[in-house]
Amino acid sequence: MGKNPTVPSNGGPAPSRGSPESNAPFARGARIALDAMGGDHAPAPEVEGALAAIRERPIEVVLVGDEPLLRQMIGAPPAGPGRIVVRHASQVIGMDDQPAAAFKTKKDSSMRVCFNLAAAGEADAVVSAGNSGAMLAGGLFVMKRIAGLERPGIMTLSPAPGRQCVAIDVGANTEVRPVQLAQFAVLGSVYARLMLGCARPRVGVLSNGDAQALLHAEESSSNFRIPAAAVEFVNDGVFLVDGDGIVRLWNPAAANTFRVKATKAIGRR
Repeated sequence: MGKNPTVPSNGGPAPSRGSPESNAPFARGARIALDAMGGDHAPAPEVEGALAAIRERPIEVVLVGDEPLLRQMIGAPPAGPGRIVVRHASQVIGMDDQPAAAFKTKKDSSMRVCFNLAAAGEADAVVSAGNSGAMLAGGLFVMKRIAGLERPGIMTLSPAPGRQCVAIDVGANTEVRPVQLAQFAVLGSVYARLMLGCARPRVGVLSNGDAQALLHAEESSSNFRIPAAAVEFVNDGVFLVDGDGIVRLWNPAAANTFRVKATKAIGRR
């Protein structure tokens, strides 16, 4: 990391950490490490989004990628409560790269540098529109899993009448056991409470495959349970998305079985 010092977007050498130049007059909120090179049309959308963010919020965006190109595109940063700094990265993880191998071998890729910043405490979050498999690998290899969590999940927000709906997992895993779905339920509920202000999130199960897989026998071998009060399950069924993209209600009795299995025991590991 010492070979690629963070550089303020207004040019000149990077101020030393803790010096008046690096702290004043900016009172920093969150510091976001943004992979500027990973998206399909990078880096233009990433630069545009970073500039829009600092116009509106007191955050610091660490834009990671081809420094000369990024500086040229940023120009004079707009007035606003936030600021941008630029961190050079000489490599890019492409959409066609094998995720785990690319993350391990491309150590100066924009995505890897973002994760390194977060791991070193120099960023509070990592954002990338690039290879989702490599993002998952970065989370596993660098940030690690939350204690007790078997699988990470990718989350997205979907609009619903008068509110937003949290969906997790949307692509990190191809096969999961019911206990892992239960863990995703806890993660999604916590996010909805803390980030969306939803006092009592309700959890349902949505599947794009054979819903019987949600209830297979491997659940009984799990050594992890969640508190019964941790989530509130919807009792009216598992929702299936069929091959035509139509959502159908499936077997309410099976959904109730999943709910009971996921919540009947407390805190045993």
